[in-house]
Amino acid sequence: MLDPDRPFPYLARMQRIEIAHVFEGTPEDYLAVIDAADFPGKLCQVLNLKERSLIIEEDRGDHVFVQWRVVPTADMPGPVKAALGGKGLAFIEEEKRPKARPAHREWNVLFEALGPKRFRCSGTFELIPEGNGTKRVLSGEVDVKLLGIGGIVERHVASGMAASYEKTSQLVRDGIAARIKR
Repeated sequence: MLDPDRPFPYLARMQRIEIAHVFEGTPEDYLAVIDAADFPGKLCQVLNLKERSLIIEEDRGDHVFVQWRVVPTADMPGPVKAALGGKGLAFIEEEKRPKARPAHREWNVLFEALGPKRFRCSGTFELIPEGNGTKRVLSGEVDVKLLGIGGIVERHVASGMAASYEKTSQLVRDGIAARIKR
């Protein structure tokens, strides 16, 4: 019998992402730290980014839409970069922030080297009250359609996201601690 949770072996598989951290404070404390005007600069330092610049922040009625252009200092492994035509890891990070649910956000990444038909990376970001703190859960998936190396790129993106959220978690913890002390 076929297992509906497992794709046929010949079908492309996508890389699922689930990253969770627990922080002191409320979801409001968490959002106040990451939405602060100085956070993008601090994030660039912690993640060693060449660039993280705001493209658009627009009120669209029921939600706020935000786009950032991000250029990491790190690069893809040589063979992967060659397969991408020598293009680097620059990407556009999109975020939809529903006004009715501020602790929930939807995210999407547009990888400039591949375009949306060959690269899809999207998901949700949820802040859940837990005891005296807040649990942040990032869930999503990466799907890369590149013959022979799609899985390599998917794993590289997923591991990079996990590493960056791990580094960012300490920055957020420090920000929340400073906010709570006030």
